[in-house]
Amino acid sequence: MKNYELTLILSPLLGEEEMNDLIGTLVSSLQEQGGLLSNQNIGKRTKLAYPIKKQNESNITTLTFTFNPEKLKELEVKLKGNTSILRYMLLNKITKVSEITQKTPQLRPKTDGTNVKADAKEIDEKLKEIFKEATT
Repeated sequence: MKNYELTLILSPLLGEEEMNDLIGTLVSSLQEQGGLLSNQNIGKRTKLAYPIKKQNESNITTLTFTFNPEKLKELEVKLKGNTSILRYMLLNKITKVSEITQKTPQLRPKTDGTNVKADAKEIDEKLKEIFKEATT
């Protein structure tokens, strides 16, 4: 069983009751085939960016469910055969993100716990020596 997300773009010609009946039949067919519905989001009528099957508006609905991947072909046949569904998108939804077990490397070497303070004069002398060697 895998997790899926199905987004449906439904015809704007459907009334609210017809839309709920269509979604209900899809959910019941999912459950008959052993699927488990985890989330259902019925959107409002929205204007499309471009016409789909000569329709400028649609009702967008999203279903999140767990389903057997071997039975996806049967589900897609039902979705393609329904004329009230303008488009659909079925995504395999990944729920777990692998954890990174590698630790970040230490940038500083470990010391014995004693703090060594450098004198500003000593640092200046060392820098002068380094610059002298670099110029010669």
